[in-house]
Amino acid sequence: MDKPQSCDVLVVGAGLAGLNAAAEIREKQPGMRVLVVDAGGCASTEVMGFSAPVNPPDSPDMLYFDILRAGGGYSAAALARVLADRSLPELRRLERMGLVFDRCADGSYDMVNALGSSHPRVVHQATTTGRQAMELLATAVTPLRVSKLLLADGRIAGVLTDAGEAIAAKAVVLAGGGFAGLWQFSTWSKTLCGDCLCLAQDAGAELIDLGFVQFEPTVTVYPEALRGFSVLTAVLNEGARLLNCQGESILPAAGPLPRKSDLARIIMREIEAGNACAHGGIRFDYTQVDEAAFARKYPAYHAKYRRFAPSLAELGQEVVPAAHTTLGGIRVTPDCATAVPGLFAAGEAMGGLHGADRVGGNAGLEVFVFGRIAGASAAAYAARSSQARLPRALPTPLRTPDDVYGRMAEILQRGFTPLRKIADLERAAQELAGLGAYGPVMLATAAVADALSKERARAPYQLDHAAVVDVPALPEGQQPGDDFLAPVWQRAASLRIDRVARTDFYPPHFPLASCRLFYDDDWLYLNYEVTDRYVQCLSTEFGQMVFRDSCVEFFAEPLPGLGYINFEFNCGGNLHVAHIRDCTLVPGGFKDHRVFREDELSGIEIVHSLPRRVSPEITTPVTWHVLVRIPIAFFEKALGRPLRPLAGTQWRANFNKCASGCSHPHWLTWSQLLERNMHRPQDFGIVRFV
Repeated sequence: MDKPQSCDVLVVGAGLAGLNAAAEIREKQPGMRVLVVDAGGCASTEVMGFSAPVNPPDSPDMLYFDILRAGGGYSAAALARVLADRSLPELRRLERMGLVFDRCADGSYDMVNALGSSHPRVVHQATTTGRQAMELLATAVTPLRVSKLLLADGRIAGVLTDAGEAIAAKAVVLAGGGFAGLWQFSTWSKTLCGDCLCLAQDAGAELIDLGFVQFEPTVTVYPEALRGFSVLTAVLNEGARLLNCQGESILPAAGPLPRKSDLARIIMREIEAGNACAHGGIRFDYTQVDEAAFARKYPAYHAKYRRFAPSLAELGQEVVPAAHTTLGGIRVTPDCATAVPGLFAAGEAMGGLHGADRVGGNAGLEVFVFGRIAGASAAAYAARSSQARLPRALPTPLRTPDDVYGRMAEILQRGFTPLRKIADLERAAQELAGLGAYGPVMLATAAVADALSKERARAPYQLDHAAVVDVPALPEGQQPGDDFLAPVWQRAASLRIDRVARTDFYPPHFPLASCRLFYDDDWLYLNYEVTDRYVQCLSTEFGQMVFRDSCVEFFAEPLPGLGYINFEFNCGGNLHVAHIRDCTLVPGGFKDHRVFREDELSGIEIVHSLPRRVSPEITTPVTWHVLVRIPIAFFEKALGRPLRPLAGTQWRANFNKCASGCSHPHWLTWSQLLERNMHRPQDFGIVRFV
């Protein structure tokens, strides 16, 4: 077809995000001229299913919790809320369109239990959900590559193609995927090289969290004919095992599976320790998998595997991590708008939704939800906007040479791995600097720099698992009083309590817990916020075991060698405080510790949002707060040492959420534990008073 010279909205990308955007534009504005362009290749056909929290006790709230927990404090809560709230309406909409999902004999959805989910919630049509949805949304696609966004007076005027031709457009939707294709060993097409992010950055849009790259933990390296083929991690919940060269499982025998990012690191460490199997990977073992059930649930996978072995147990499959999803991208508002008027983004091209890690099934949901939102927003913008004048002088498109792509792929493969080692990232940054000012090179350089800055923040403490937080001084004259939601708290340090401390409680339950912090010359201020659906408080008298209730904790070691102070606060405001000098467990408690008397704690001020007693247990989602003010003098008296001024000093500490006596017990921490013991000071994080 002849190349069009103008349109109302131009959509870059013909995957599910782009097709959903185009469909929404045509639905909202039937007469609007929409042009979908694509240079070839997308990840959407590989979408197995998507998150749909339809089966109680799962809910959109639980999906929201899972997104923020996996994101490690980096997820944009507003985007996460939109995705969760629109999950079930999106499921119903797709069913009305004609997409059919697999169901169990009783008529319920056949859910896949994806990594990172608190409940099985991925609906699917065998393993071809994405392909089926692409067929339902099929539209005309113009095969061309956009090399530059054209602006007039700071707003979108159109695009420049790689052939040097201009196409006028009132609005542009960038939905062309991420940049995992830049790695040498990747799960996706080499066409997914971050073109949309380069276009956005060149036009003045902001990119966010490029250093967050999710590596698919289990990508085949053997059999050779399956090299690069992703293995379904969900099968690890169905009997499959990961075995090293000694035939030992590298994962715990019980409890929830690690998130994908953690699983990728576990596999990489096992390989680096010299425990790889014959072909350089870790064996994905199917001997305990019900093959008939596997064939029914994953027919395409089963058929593919049977070409290379008479049974799953004899496949001999080995896997390693591979670059899979880039979680950072173009910063957008909840309506998918960027900082450039007329420019919108959706799908993997947008950043901020997932944060540091992504829950399985959410990428599939994201392309539907935000593709639709981007289309609606672009249509509304184009309907109220005039066409901006294209620039008279068009720039010459700059093409990245193939040899630069090849060299960049080698650098990223070697230097940017799931382990994110500082020395490797530094070497990668140096090598990328010599490749020239091409868009993809600048994108890769920014991703390495972002990853490097986050890793360097932890380096001085030589604790690659420890968390670090910078706590600001309370602004003068802005006491929050007893107001949990006072505006000043938005300026406080904020941390997530989302690391699983114990896995012996099963099935897992993970509330959403966080804490905000300030300090001044006399006080340490802690503002805990917890959202949970199982809350109780029975310990109302001093001396009772508050950790059995819905409870938050603060372990603080202001100075090395003097032990730490253990603070526990239940949701009703009761507290337990002890000075633990030796946390070795002995009958009756710790080897050396002292519990403070009630009169010694009179200076600690506690404000709580729930009643003193919560019984019977609350079993619907509820958000509760505990605001604590601890005198610095309390720490000084307990330790017998001066601690002030705090500015410029640092403490070791951890923040915990527990509820061992509730119907859904759990133990979560802020700083990662290397052993199943919350009382190990060597696992505490770093609190820096700035």
